[in-house]
Amino acid sequence: MCLFSAVVSSSAGAPQMSFSFKGSSKEFVPVQEQKNWTEAQKYCRQYHTDLASVRNESENEQIQKIINQNLTSHNQAWIGLHRLWVWSDNSTSTFTHWETNRPDTRDVNRDDCALIDHQGIWTDEDCLKPHYFVCYDGE
Repeated sequence: MCLFSAVVSSSAGAPQMSFSFKGSSKEFVPVQEQKNWTEAQKYCRQYHTDLASVRNESENEQIQKIINQNLTSHNQAWIGLHRLWVWSDNSTSTFTHWETNRPDTRDVNRDDCALIDHQGIWTDEDCLKPHYFVCYDGE
């Protein structure tokens, strides 16, 4: 069962509309502020649970819908996968949805993190670049 909700919240004094999808034990929340991966993780841990971890195709599709409905001008968002491709919340999952020839492991000196796009495809990007991101609430 998947429920959709809309919430008006205040961030730094400015109201912000956010939409979320509730799955079995997670609620995904898009954040319409651009931050690098570490700043996004810090924000998610302060106001939610963590950056989104994607455990299966259903969760991947929920995040894809969130991006299409909320982040239309920028069709990529940080998720919680980083470095040696571990989840920010230390959860485990064998599910991946990488773009062809990704992740790019040629530059071992670059710290990469994962982005999900409007089609639900993952790519790797320099963690220092600012992007929108998706948090989650729940387990």
